[in-house]
Amino acid sequence: MTGPRFERVAIVGVGLIGGSLALDCRAAGLWGSVVGIGRTRANLDLALSRHLIDEASQAAAAVAGADLCLLATPVGSLVAMAAALAPYLSPGCLVTDVGSVKGGIVEKVAAALPREVDFVGSHPIAGSEQHGAVAAHNGLFAGAPCIVCPPAGARGAAVARVCDLWAAVGARVEVMDAERHDRILAAISHLPHVVAYALASAALEREGEACGRLAGSGFRDTTRIARSSPELWRDIALLNRDALLAALDRFELHLAAMRAAVCRNDGEGLAAQFAAARAAMEKIDE
Repeated sequence: MTGPRFERVAIVGVGLIGGSLALDCRAAGLWGSVVGIGRTRANLDLALSRHLIDEASQAAAAVAGADLCLLATPVGSLVAMAAALAPYLSPGCLVTDVGSVKGGIVEKVAAALPREVDFVGSHPIAGSEQHGAVAAHNGLFAGAPCIVCPPAGARGAAVARVCDLWAAVGARVEVMDAERHDRILAAISHLPHVVAYALASAALEREGEACGRLAGSGFRDTTRIARSSPELWRDIALLNRDALLAALDRFELHLAAMRAAVCRNDGEGLAAQFAAARAAMEKIDE
């Protein structure tokens, strides 16, 4: 594994993404010392015991001296976190994030940071409903997409270093503007999470005990992400409101068409809709 070398790394929010990146980069010798910064002492202590980090702090000043700062906090707090860290970041530090929403955020984060600091947004599309340092593991990013979203005026060298960082842990990197990122993620991530929450509620509100006892892999696979953090996904849904509403509108149209076919007892029409969806899935699997 090869990639850019960073001598001192600060991870702000040592959870699944930050912790997993630390495991891979430390194993490959790409990172020197690592300081973890967070609010919860228990999670920081766990990160220390798992050797995800070398030092732990609950103070923003701990980013001082880092040549890489990874913002792995919930998207709703990214801009405020960048402002809190700004006075302590060293000139030449490279800052990136892992947030699932980019529109409006990458420009605000970049504006909150000193001119001597480079910020390039990124979003590794890898993870699970689990969170915290306990969930971190090697190989999380191998073969996974990672979208890099530079703010206006980002230096090409900084963009290249962020791309190289994710490529070094096996991610398939693509550079994209923030608005397109948000449209795509609304369809393939944010909409499925909203639907999973709704499906779990609809299925379990009356016969919850029996449904839970009898549910097979189909239901459990479809609703697995409804176990994700409600606070995290509340922020994502509201920050990407317009793109999510557009995705929900398209979903409701397809759902209404299927409902109408069931109401008409139209087996042929229903099968045609199912077949069209299956064909679309087969295309992306090619």
